[in-house]
Amino acid sequence: MGYEPLENVGRNWFDSFVPDKDRERTRAGFVELISGNIDPIEYFENPVLTKNKEERIISWHNTVLRDQMGNVVATLNSGEDITERKQAEEGLRRAHDELELRVRERTREIREANRVLQVEIEDRRRAEEAAKRERQRLYEVLETLPAYVVLLAPDYHVPFANRFFRERFGESHGKRCFEYLFKRTEACETCETYTVMKTHA
Repeated sequence: MGYEPLENVGRNWFDSFVPDKDRERTRAGFVELISGNIDPIEYFENPVLTKNKEERIISWHNTVLRDQMGNVVATLNSGEDITERKQAEEGLRRAHDELELRVRERTREIREANRVLQVEIEDRRRAEEAAKRERQRLYEVLETLPAYVVLLAPDYHVPFANRFFRERFGESHGKRCFEYLFKRTEACETCETYTVMKTHA
């Protein structure tokens, strides 16, 4: 603790070596020890001040010494400096607490992200169902028109042709419009559809 052996002789332990904030608790524990109210060998930890006022944590083992009548006449105290161990334990505790906090925060973030994703999925599902219904209504209207209506995909396949068109030209059966309508292997360059497909205008 930084003291020469004789420097300690005659000094009051509690006033000289125990920090103010721990003095009352340490003194009460000592009173319990010498009164015989606790086990004769008692283990506890408390801070002690070094000569330069640095606080160290000591693990104490205390034994009471009695006379022939059984009265406590002294105590024998041995201590081990466990400051570094306590600091390491505190560091581990703080790291554990910080990790727990980060895990909780991340869990909350993931839970919130999942909630938002579920809402988006549900919104998209409803939108797709609404679009499907609207598309079906459109097809039903187009199906009854007394005019040729045919929808072409960018590769000239026919995803829809109304009844009037099918009755006149037949079913496409997966063929492209120029294949099943005109028996051609290439798109018809004179067709207005061809111009639209190429120019996107």
